[in-house]
Amino acid sequence: MNLYSLRAPLALLFSPSRFEEMVMAHDSLPTEDARRRATKLRRAVGTAYGVASLTLVAGLGSAALLSRFVGLASSAVITGLQFIAAIVILGATLGVAGREIESWNGHTLPEKTDRWLYVSTYVVGTYLLVVSLAWSSR
Repeated sequence: MNLYSLRAPLALLFSPSRFEEMVMAHDSLPTEDARRRATKLRRAVGTAYGVASLTLVAGLGSAALLSRFVGLASSAVITGLQFIAAIVILGATLGVAGREIESWNGHTLPEKTDRWLYVSTYVVGTYLLVVSLAWSSR
């Protein structure tokens, strides 16, 4: 592990201007390119944690509604939900085509669809896992 692998994520999150300087030094990029790439990365990280937070809230809310209107789940239901969540998440991981469909610009419909499937399947799997954990703890 080198120094950049420790400092870069911290700079990205807590000192955006420092991260841009690191990008310029590390990759020999002009200021505008470094700024554009750093901004895109910050947005991607923010979006990822936003989606993760919304998925958590949706799972907790669904578990609360299920507890109220259906009652507590049996251990078989909880185990079943957890197995389904594991299958969905593993399927998303193993189902990525990645380099096999990669183009020069990365914007072809198969590439975009591959990414959408990966992300949406992960969200569904995580949602199911949160529901199973929250429903079982009520």
